[in-house]
Amino acid sequence: MNNGEDRYHGFWFNKRKIYQTSAVFAISGTPEYTFVERKNISEEIKKYLGHQDSVLLFLGYSKSGKTVFRKKYFENSHFNIVMFRPKRSGSVLQDLYDQMASELQLTITSESVAGNTGETTKSFEGGFLNKSIGKLIGKLESKVGHSLATTEQLAVQPKVDINFLCSKLSNKNILVIIEDYHLLDDEFNEEISTDFKHFLDEEIFFLILGVPSCADRTLKSNPDLSGRVRRIIFDYLEESEAREIVAKGCELLNVELSERVIDKVIKNSYCNAYLVQHICRQLLELNSVGETVKKTAVIDEDSLVDEACNHIANNSLHNDYNGIRDKIQRGLRPQHDNTINQYDEILKSIGYFDLKKLETGIYAGDVSDMTLNRLISDGQNDTPELRRKVRESIRQAFSRINEVVNQSVTKPILYLQDEKLYLNDLLFKFYLEWVDKDKIEWTFPYMAQKEKAREQEQFAIV
Repeated sequence: MNNGEDRYHGFWFNKRKIYQTSAVFAISGTPEYTFVERKNISEEIKKYLGHQDSVLLFLGYSKSGKTVFRKKYFENSHFNIVMFRPKRSGSVLQDLYDQMASELQLTITSESVAGNTGETTKSFEGGFLNKSIGKLIGKLESKVGHSLATTEQLAVQPKVDINFLCSKLSNKNILVIIEDYHLLDDEFNEEISTDFKHFLDEEIFFLILGVPSCADRTLKSNPDLSGRVRRIIFDYLEESEAREIVAKGCELLNVELSERVIDKVIKNSYCNAYLVQHICRQLLELNSVGETVKKTAVIDEDSLVDEACNHIANNSLHNDYNGIRDKIQRGLRPQHDNTINQYDEILKSIGYFDLKKLETGIYAGDVSDMTLNRLISDGQNDTPELRRKVRESIRQAFSRINEVVNQSVTKPILYLQDEKLYLNDLLFKFYLEWVDKDKIEWTFPYMAQKEKAREQEQFAIV
């Protein structure tokens, strides 16, 4: 693809390179032209590397930059790295410890000598981990005088636990990276939280990647870790960083966005780097800016940003999320009560509640209240029977939501923990919010009115 290295607008004395909009506002990989160095994050990581005395948490949704910074600062460093990815079917702590022992080549080789001269046994370090305990890896027969001796070497798997790992890996620049930490269950978290302190004491370090809602799980099971967990938040961009992305891209493409349009881009993107890139790209392409234009293109109508968001939800994200939404809506079995579809109400709540609320978790009562307000607003009578039905239906759906998600979809975009529902995927919220935007605003007229009043209040402030 030509990114403008040999095509130009204008004469030789006033040349402007031609860039493709899709390359400038890139939505896959690391953006070449609009990458913004997130100084606060870089400084936090450098501080950690200077004083590695804690478990490091990278917290952010998909496409928030965790992988970019992980590769930049850790994968090309002096660390010996073990990368652990939880199994879809569920992982136990022993899976992690066995992988550490295997990848770091920890084992014991046992040698036994038997024959007419008697029998001796000795052990020494070396070889590779072999999961078959006592597997024969070598056999030698030798004759000494009239005696025959047989020597056997066996690779023996010792018990891989916290004590074994700490004794073998102390001060060896080990970094264990755990991805998708929010997918690991309470038992795994409780056990590893207890072990973290011992690993840190032996300078065996951990980098944990998860969504914002898993921030305090490591402390929940082991308060002794307080002060030894460092969090780095990738969601969200500083507003100045989001504006820098927009400004860099628009300069290369010779486009001018009004302040009102830029404000709308930032608001609708949740200040997420991927969505800032995607909304800008879609906004320009809908306005026929597929590459750098000769005459400055001015876009000053903020409703075009909404059009871009609708297009992203109904086209770019639809293939990824439409099937997930449909399967969750169906639940585990057909819905017989036509008052509400309780699973659909849960999905509506993801589009309705703001990200801060979703990150701290929503209760069944929050969804019930939202649903009751909608039904009453639609004209249903507010009766004790309606309230009872709604609350019971939502409560039952909450109790089954993990099972529904695990059985129905390829990616766990929601999960229930301690009776609270959390969001794993920011793009899923964006999709739900925009794919049925007109339906949501009609269904929740009081919400639309409140949002409109808030925006008018913002623009009225001098």
